[in-house]
Amino acid sequence: MVDQTGNTKPCPDCGKELEEKAKFCTDCGYKFAVVTPAAVSQDDTVRVANTKPCPDCGKELEDKAKFCTDCGYKFNQPSPPVTEPAAPVSSTPVSTEIIKPQPVPKAHIGDVKLELKLVTKVYKGGVRAVSGVSFNVRDKELVLLIGPSGSGKSTILNMIAGYEDLTGGQILIDGYEISNVPAGNRTVAAISQDYNSSPDGKSTLNDMMQSKSRLNQGKLSFHLTSYDNMAYDLQQKKVPKAEIDMRIKQAAKILNIDALLSHKPRALSPSQQFLVALGRSIVFNPKVFLFDDPLAGIDGDNTRTLMRDELSGILNRINATVIYAASDHDESILAIADRVIVIKDGEIEVEQ
Repeated sequence: MVDQTGNTKPCPDCGKELEEKAKFCTDCGYKFAVVTPAAVSQDDTVRVANTKPCPDCGKELEDKAKFCTDCGYKFNQPSPPVTEPAAPVSSTPVSTEIIKPQPVPKAHIGDVKLELKLVTKVYKGGVRAVSGVSFNVRDKELVLLIGPSGSGKSTILNMIAGYEDLTGGQILIDGYEISNVPAGNRTVAAISQDYNSSPDGKSTLNDMMQSKSRLNQGKLSFHLTSYDNMAYDLQQKKVPKAEIDMRIKQAAKILNIDALLSHKPRALSPSQQFLVALGRSIVFNPKVFLFDDPLAGIDGDNTRTLMRDELSGILNRINATVIYAASDHDESILAIADRVIVIKDGEIEVEQ
């Protein structure tokens, strides 16, 4: 509506021509910062076609008006869409570098699970393999032991597993000393470098005679099926058959080796043998996993790399307490390791 006197003003937002005394724009609702004039009576206004009165003050307004220009009354009409201000444009150039996904974070690392206190191993003839090694491994932590061949890594793991006696020091799990506990009674699962080494001789009789001895040393028995290899430790613990079967099937699903359970290790490839050995460790549900560079014996750099990547993913998923020994900086394991300990000449050289 336009004042008959011709005194108008444009809306700063939408440009609509309004009465000079208008307080609100009837189209966009813009509010003018002016002093409120005296009330206008109905006698002072001229009614024109297509108008409507304000319900509050009675002022005649255009029929399409959304706000009263005097009192600000808002008619019951949809509000105009609100346009969000555009985000400021950064002057910093956008990087085109591909960001690699990070490993899935592990669950909370808990209290100390494994403790080594001044552990020492001296063989006959005075050969000192390990000298006063001390370190802790916390629950759900993965510790990587790195060192050259002969540095003492394997000896440390064998003493934790119970395959070798200590000359001095203590080993504790959950605060209880296990230094003198037989290997079969420790809640530890170990996979050594020679877990899949062929038994002496080629006859079935030799396989049978060595079967139990190999299993007690953490190796695979070539006389038994993969299923029976995985079941052995639980059978020695008198675990019910139904539970053994459930655990084996769960581990086989995790490792995708369901089809291998009926085969004997001799019929499997080295990488498949490793997965069976890993499955045997998983079903035992140990408090600590020990890996003594188990993939070092797998031929072919590509196959070994693929298996290390797969093992890295498995260890990250099962979220267990792990000590993994390697002779080099294994990038796939290093990526998920919580801590690295460098061993040299039977002693800890660096811990980080």
